[in-house]
Amino acid sequence: MSIGSDKFRTKKRDQSPYLFHFTSGTEYEAAEVLKTILQEKKLRAKNKDYICFTASPITQVGEFFETLVNSTGQPMYQPYGIGFSRDILISRYGAKNVIYGDDADEKAMAASGMSWRFLKLDVDLYDFEWLREWRLPGKEFDFSGFPKEHIIVIAPTDDKLLDFVTRDYCVQSWDYDEKTGEKFEDLVEMYDRSWKGVSIDFIRNKNLVNDYQVSGSTVTQIIGADMFEEVSEQMSRKTKELNEVIAKSWEETFRETLNRE
Repeated sequence: MSIGSDKFRTKKRDQSPYLFHFTSGTEYEAAEVLKTILQEKKLRAKNKDYICFTASPITQVGEFFETLVNSTGQPMYQPYGIGFSRDILISRYGAKNVIYGDDADEKAMAASGMSWRFLKLDVDLYDFEWLREWRLPGKEFDFSGFPKEHIIVIAPTDDKLLDFVTRDYCVQSWDYDEKTGEKFEDLVEMYDRSWKGVSIDFIRNKNLVNDYQVSGSTVTQIIGADMFEEVSEQMSRKTKELNEVIAKSWEETFRETLNRE
């Protein structure tokens, strides 16, 4: 970020240090797509020659994820996505903001070889300027070389986020049978942080009002840090929730049995 703009950009709620790419479909489909994106470290265009991002701040789009499209009954995008440093996407990868215009503008863009940056704008019939779209040319964006500390993963809740940002693996260890003295192999399950991230719930609960606060909240998230405690707490919560569901189900079944008698 340039020194001159830093002073002002960080004070505007409509600005973000990130460009975001969100997934769509049902919540399950969107989550699975994000999982694949993180595993492959690639974004792929479906039927276009460019990869889309939005400059809309994550702190300002919570209600957007709750607004349903009439034809599908689903949001246009789900709250599952990945954000990249805006400045790095621009300076190292050539990201450009979309240029909105009419037919004459489209012809001019085509003549200059920049059709991938153009999107038609007709305030009466076709107006998507509010998406604040940015693009990268090409059908694929391989971000395996993108500095991880400048990437942020988005999910709706803390528990769901943990599933995306944590890597689990096994480490070989050796133990001894105290009675026989026999040495045997054991596998120890380990967890560490593979991505930085924040949830929509966290943003709301902490009342974060701009994306620079969101970025600041991830400073203590260290890639490769041990996550065993966080995962253990998650497992405990899920076990408790499951037990409560089972207990409630048994209670309802018992009451129904008494009523029949």
